[in-house]
Formats: sequence, structure tokens, C-alpha cells
Amino acid sequence: MHNGALLRVSPEEVTGAIVLAARDIDNNEDISILRAWKRSVLSTTSMFKILPTATAKCWYALQERERIATLNAAVHRSTCGSMTG
Repeated sequence: MHNGALLRVSPEEVTGAIVLAARDIDNNEDISILRAWKRSVLSTTSMFKILPTATAKCWYALQERERIATLNAAVHRSTCGSMTG
């Protein structure tokens, strides 16, 4: 890695959702499904954070998953479960 490189530290579910949206586009799904994906993708916010170490990046990603899941009453892997595989 070189200085200035950007790394994603967001929970992997966001990326997984984009992959599913691409699948639905490739499969020519019904326009109502594609509009729902469009609405979701366009309303997904992002932000940039400076995280100085690999450990800081790891913990930020895990804590962010916990925060999002708690706010939305979602089912997800626990921090311990994520670390053990």
C-alpha cells in the first residue's frame, strides 16, 4: 500500500448488496425490483475517515457493523464470530 490509497472499512453487507443488485440487473429482473435497488443505492451514505493503523481499521469496521445492526435490529455475526471465522 502507498500513501494516499483508500481502503474500505465499511461492513461487508453493503458490498454484498451491490453484488446482488448487479446480479438482478444482469438477470433483467422486473423494473420494480430494479427501481428498489436504485432507490437503495442512491440513498446509501458514505464518509471518509482517517484510521492510522490496521488495528484501528479492523475495530472501526467491527464496531460499525454492531452500530448499524443495533440501530436496525438486524441479525449479523458477532464480533467474536467474525474474528473466529
